Amino acid sequence: MLLKYREFKEAVYDSYKSLHHKFYYTLEDVLFAIIGEYDFHKNFSQIDEMVIYINFALVLFENQENFDFIKEKLIEFGKGKNLEYYKEELKEEFEEFICDFRKVKEIL
Repeated sequence: MLLKYREFKEAVYDSYKSLHHKFYYTLEDVLFAIIGEYDFHKNFSQIDEMVIYINFALVLFENQENFDFIKEKLIEFGKGKNLEYYKEELKEEFEEFICDFRKVKEIL
């Protein structure tokens, strides 16, 4: 992963607050801006992308925003075959990730 899980979580929240609330970006544009900030790195991975989506969904839910536009992607990420891969890659950060992941699954 490019950043630690907690760092990604904070970056997603900060980007949401600044781009959506200060500069009035659409939610879709905020998400694309967040992903665009990292996806040019050669080490950007599916885990980085998933962490962004999971945390963006949580931020939107907590702020009573509609996140229907990312539900399919979240469901795709949640398929069981991927969880073992995430566990291997996230190591000690997996517990925090899985807690957030379960929250997202509940609100889908």
